[in-house]
Amino acid sequence: MGVHLLHPAAGGPSGGPPGGGGPPPPPRLRVVRRPPDEGTSSCGPSRRGRSLGRTAARRRRRKQARMVSSENSRPAQSWVPVPGVSDLAPGEVVTTKIGGEFIAVCNADGVVRAFRDECPQCALPIGGGRLLGDLLWCAGCAEPFDVSAGGVGRKRARFRLAARSLTVSEGSARIALSA
Repeated sequence: MGVHLLHPAAGGPSGGPPGGGGPPPPPRLRVVRRPPDEGTSSCGPSRRGRSLGRTAARRRRRKQARMVSSENSRPAQSWVPVPGVSDLAPGEVVTTKIGGEFIAVCNADGVVRAFRDECPQCALPIGGGRLLGDLLWCAGCAEPFDVSAGGVGRKRARFRLAARSLTVSEGSARIALSA
């Protein structure tokens, strides 16, 4: 319970000193007890309503952005041909620009995969890295990504390459552009 001091209502008796001289005495205060507000305790406000710091705020914004982007995602609208992918040798990585976005296409032991050309950890182009077996190593931060498992980080699984839909048939490759 909090204690709040209130001034008496205006227009009350002045209660000046006897004889009528001098200033009136200060108004008397009355004590009113109220139940505590939600989120406060007798020791002060709790951390429930306060910001927990920059890191927590960043996490909250990222989580909200992921939720919004997953709700607004639309199916692929058109397939665009990707030149030079049919000639890609095993263990080779090529970067190309399709629809205003840089895409890294790699051939891991005969399986062709496409990812957005950005490392989720250091934000440098992933296409400049080396592909050894199923692992695509970032040239900037040396994080290995397992291409056969969808681009999951081997050292830190929370980092994942953004995969793009790619189909290879009859010697030509096409990538899906979303609306």
